[in-house]
Amino acid sequence: MRKLQILSIDHTSHSSKERQAFALNTEQYDELSSYIKYVLGVHGHVYLSTCNRLEIYYDAEEDLRDLIIKKWKSLAKVIDKNNQKSITTYLGSDICINHILQLCIGIKSAILGDDQILSQLKKAFESARTNESMSTLLERAYQTVMRFHKQVCRDTEYRNITVSLAYHSLKSIYQHIQKNDLKTKSVLIIGAGDMAAQIVKYLPKFQFGSVSIMNRTELKARRLINGKNIEFVDYSSLDGNEYDIIISCIDQGYGLIINPSQLDFYIDLSLASSNIESLSCPGILLEELQNYITAQSTARLDSLSEVSFIMIKCKEEYLNWLGHWSSRRKDSPSRVA
Repeated sequence: MRKLQILSIDHTSHSSKERQAFALNTEQYDELSSYIKYVLGVHGHVYLSTCNRLEIYYDAEEDLRDLIIKKWKSLAKVIDKNNQKSITTYLGSDICINHILQLCIGIKSAILGDDQILSQLKKAFESARTNESMSTLLERAYQTVMRFHKQVCRDTEYRNITVSLAYHSLKSIYQHIQKNDLKTKSVLIIGAGDMAAQIVKYLPKFQFGSVSIMNRTELKARRLINGKNIEFVDYSSLDGNEYDIIISCIDQGYGLIINPSQLDFYIDLSLASSNIESLSCPGILLEELQNYITAQSTARLDSLSEVSFIMIKCKEEYLNWLGHWSSRRKDSPSRVA
């Protein structure tokens, strides 16, 4: 019988440095994807990559975790002595759909209620659909996630507290710069990925004097800033005198700054920020933001019982559908799903 299976590396099992080691570039993931699809013959698979987790969701009859993990480590060139840091596995549709539902509303995030994880999940599933690696089980799981999240937002207070890293990173600037002085400050965003998009989303709430964006791929940056009062600048090393505030959304962004001590404030939202031993200017790193937001969002816990009730119902609906779907396939063996 076909069932969902998950391989997971997250902030609870691996350090940021270890998670970085497992991260795959586009070429590496394409090779892994081809191996999973054509060599192992799975029905569908999804790859989720965020600053706190790397996960592969797949739909197969057999337990293929050892083969996929071996290929994953080989492509990432990870040497795992004595298998000390094993990859977490979830086997079976019951436990897997429960994991994904918890994930989509940030229950398993470094910050309880993480606002960004849903958009990251959506992007991962939609990318799988574009790449023709979605399956019936994964498609139904995605639909269940979206219905569940919508019901939580509609029927509980769980989502009424903003825990966006992007929003609170911008708000952290107030620690060193008065709100009324922001209109005199120039800001540079490094990167044009999901986190940079979140920063751009919240910029109107903060009246900066000017905002620029730098990214290796100009087209991607221009798509992000289309119609907004944000200037694109060429990718290069930065003198600390060029901007008052720099927000890095990429690994190694801090290394691009020639003279960071001249900055008024520096924000690093990349996974690699944990490797920065010290800042030579006022600033804040990803882990500090996560700890701060977690401390501020304890009120969210009050609505978890309502959320759990909705989650149980959505999980039951998915499993009931799976049971009926599997029965229909047995009755119609020639039918291709």
